[in-house]
Amino acid sequence: MINLNLKGGLGNQMFQYAFALSIAEETNKKITFDDRFSNQHNGFELGKAFGIKPSKPDATEIVKLKISNFKKNQIIKFCSKKNQFIKNFLLKNSLIEEKLSYQKYKVHSDSKILFIDGYWQSALYFKSIEKMIKEKFEFPPLPELEKNKYGIDILETNSVSIHIRRGDYLNEKNKKIYCICGEDYYSKSISHILRKVNNPKFYIFSDDVEWAKKNIKFNQLTTYIIKEKSHISYIDMQLMSMCKHNIIANSSFSWWAAWLNKNQEKIVIAPKKWFINKDLNLQSRTIIPATWEKL
Repeated sequence: MINLNLKGGLGNQMFQYAFALSIAEETNKKITFDDRFSNQHNGFELGKAFGIKPSKPDATEIVKLKISNFKKNQIIKFCSKKNQFIKNFLLKNSLIEEKLSYQKYKVHSDSKILFIDGYWQSALYFKSIEKMIKEKFEFPPLPELEKNKYGIDILETNSVSIHIRRGDYLNEKNKKIYCICGEDYYSKSISHILRKVNNPKFYIFSDDVEWAKKNIKFNQLTTYIIKEKSHISYIDMQLMSMCKHNIIANSSFSWWAAWLNKNQEKIVIAPKKWFINKDLNLQSRTIIPATWEKL
């Protein structure tokens, strides 16, 4: 089996599940994960958005998993003062850890249990099963409220989604990790769209709508997506994916919205810099697909 260490919000969970699915297809193993560990943001969101159910190990597998976890931890502890080569050699048949930059993983299919740990934020990790991923991540029909208020209009106009993420990115911990996309990035992106798209209509998705209204200037038709009390978190991603074009933040949430956008002529604009840390930015080079534009 493949034991997936699922973590983060919806966008991160989608990346992790997509990578695990590509390994499962290669090795003919089943994916197991426990939704109790997805306690960040809004909990286990793959189920809410796509009806994906957590597949938990049975009693026998749990015993094996505990033994394997124990062995894995002992190996890591033992190797902490040894060289990396020995650690990699001992773990290569059981632990798949994310590296700083994308690389194709060769999995030993004779390993009974594979542990997957990382965020896997690149479409390159699941390129071989792209069609399957799009089928897995097919949204359910929009609720009537969102369909009537935004959905029909988005489909009938030259709609451009703009994702402005602030919220948790502004706390002390995340300020040291993520760049904050500001007025300059959005102004340049909007100007770029205006040069290429006739009569665009902008749809603003943000966890800080008031900041967006005060700081981002629009001379075009603009709609701010206001969340109702009954609003479900994945619906923002769904609505963004329905737009003709996308201006994303350095966020896996709007990344997936743009990637799932079915418009064959879509323009996707993404920030050049994803992280503050130089090493993490090395990793982020493969986050943005080659056909998207970086500003």
